[in-house]
Amino acid sequence: MRNTILVYSDQGSFTSTSYLEGELSRLFSDMLIKPINRTQLAALPEISEATSLFVLPGIVGEECLYQDHIGNEGFRKIKDFIENGGAYLGFCAGAYHAFSTISYEPPEAQKKLRLNTDRPIRGVAKGPIHSHYRPCNDDNVFADCTTIRVTVGGDKPYETNICYGNGPVLFPHDEEDYETLVRYRDIEGQPPAIIVKPFGRGLVIASGLVPQYGAEPVIAEKMRLNGQCPRSLVTLATELAPHEEGRLELMDRLAARLRSHWQGATGQLHHTGTAPEQMLPEQQSSLLEARHG
Repeated sequence: MRNTILVYSDQGSFTSTSYLEGELSRLFSDMLIKPINRTQLAALPEISEATSLFVLPGIVGEECLYQDHIGNEGFRKIKDFIENGGAYLGFCAGAYHAFSTISYEPPEAQKKLRLNTDRPIRGVAKGPIHSHYRPCNDDNVFADCTTIRVTVGGDKPYETNICYGNGPVLFPHDEEDYETLVRYRDIEGQPPAIIVKPFGRGLVIASGLVPQYGAEPVIAEKMRLNGQCPRSLVTLATELAPHEEGRLELMDRLAARLRSHWQGATGQLHHTGTAPEQMLPEQQSSLLEARHG
C-alpha cells in the first residue's frame, strides 16, 4: 500500500522545506511524510513501493546543487519510481530538474545551461522571468520572493496572485502528452506555470511557482523576532494576503490530481485539459515559518 510521501530535505543542498512539509500535512493528513537526504537516497537500492509521492522542493538562493548531490543515479531512481506508478511533485528548482534541459538565465548574470538524463519531461525549463526576477540576498532569505499573476484552468478558471521565487517557464516538447494546469497571466504568450504529465504508470507535476506559501498578518512574526521581521517578508505577506482563497484552491486541485492518480483514475491527459474543481478548506496557512525556494 502506497501511504508515504518522501520530501527531499538536505541542508547541504539548501533545500527549502519547512513550510512545504506543513502544507503537505494539511493536504495529506492520512499519509506519512518523511524527509530524505542525499545520503539516505543514495543508500536506497530503489524507492519503496510504499511511497506514493516524491517531492523535490525549491532551494534557498540560486546555486542549485541537486545535480551534484542527487546525481545521475539518484535521478534514475526517481525516474524509475515514477515510471512504476509513483508520483513526483517538483516546485521551482524541483520543476527545473524534472526537464531534460535547464536554461537558467538571470539578468546581468552568468547563464547556465544543463542537459539532463533520466528526467521524465522532454523539453526546456527556462527561467527566471526577468520582469519578476529578484536577486538573492544572504542577509534576507525572503529577498528573492515576489508574487506573480496566474490563470488557473478548470471548469471555472480564475486568476490569482501566487508566490514566485525565480522559477521556470515550462516548455515541454510538442510530442509530449501533458496538461497545463496554470499559466503565467501577464507573460507574453501566457506560457505554462504548472503542468501535469503521465510518465509510464506514474504522474509528474512540475510547478514554476511556490503556491505552498500563504499569508497571514505578520504581527506574530514581528513579535517572535522582536520587531526585526525582514521587510521583504512583510511586503510579500501583504501582497499574498488578498489571494489566499485562490492559493488554497490551487493547492487543493494539485492534491486532488494526485489522489486521482493514486486511485487509478487519472485517464488520458491533453494539452488543453482541465483540472478538477475542489471545495475550499477553512484552514488558513502561514508564510511566517517558511523558507523560500
